[in-house]
Amino acid sequence: MHAASVYLIGFEKYDGGIDLSKGDARSTFGVALHRRDDGHSERRPLRDSSPATADPLVKYIEIDFPHITSRKARRIVSNSTLSSALSRSPPANGEKAYTISQGGTRLDSEMYALTPLDLRQDLPPIPTDSDPNPVHPLTKHLLPLLDPTVPTLFLAECLFCYMPPSASASVIDWFGNVFSRPAGPDGPEGGGCIGVIYEMCGLDSPAHQASRFTGTGNGAPGYDFAQGTSLKEIRASHIPKAELERISKLEFLDEVEELELVLDHYCVAWGVKLSPSQRNAVERSGKDWRQVLGVGLDQGIIAC
Repeated sequence: MHAASVYLIGFEKYDGGIDLSKGDARSTFGVALHRRDDGHSERRPLRDSSPATADPLVKYIEIDFPHITSRKARRIVSNSTLSSALSRSPPANGEKAYTISQGGTRLDSEMYALTPLDLRQDLPPIPTDSDPNPVHPLTKHLLPLLDPTVPTLFLAECLFCYMPPSASASVIDWFGNVFSRPAGPDGPEGGGCIGVIYEMCGLDSPAHQASRFTGTGNGAPGYDFAQGTSLKEIRASHIPKAELERISKLEFLDEVEELELVLDHYCVAWGVKLSPSQRNAVERSGKDWRQVLGVGLDQGIIAC
């Protein structure tokens, strides 16, 4: 299962059932943290974010190691199909739809950005005598590219297993805090966010991965809802039989038990952080938040 499918299909279902945006705009941001470099990761978001699809995605942002972003940037600018999808309209007077900086490791455009950053370092920020109030790396490098008032999804694909629990908690907590701020003198309220973790579970269960969002395990507290499931369960219960049969015709699979052993070692977990106004509406109603805001998000994320 391609992790980008979790992001894209999940957002389509989520946007159709739970409106975290203001008014009818239904705009969304997508942030991918340390995506895999398999030659496909940059194609799906660019293709599906084109104006012809009427996708509500405002911008798709990837954060990865500098040596990875430089390769991705070269592939994008050398491919006319990919580079033409970087803006909603063709650039005027022969101008390029993108800019390359930081020695070729960073790409910026209207709808897509590649940002070089090693999230294994400097997390969580630790105050020192020389720097008593250190700036979070995501505040410095990512926040200028985002609009906290717009609902945002972040995808961590096989990343947190390589980070200390305190570092991954710092990432999850940062997104939750930035996108759920109450309205005040410093600006409007946050638009809410969804976090999706695609991870190798190892000895951890999907429920433990989901607890990263709620704080019941080693994760950062504060998300309103979290759930997780294994890829084995997704294949068994959430992919239509007709689709499995179609895939089997493309590539015959006779070692189903071996496949299920592998799939059981991977899981998808997601958490939802509501905006302050949505949380107030849920509290006033006394009902489950999914009943107040729309259909269950779990089916939207899993239906990939």
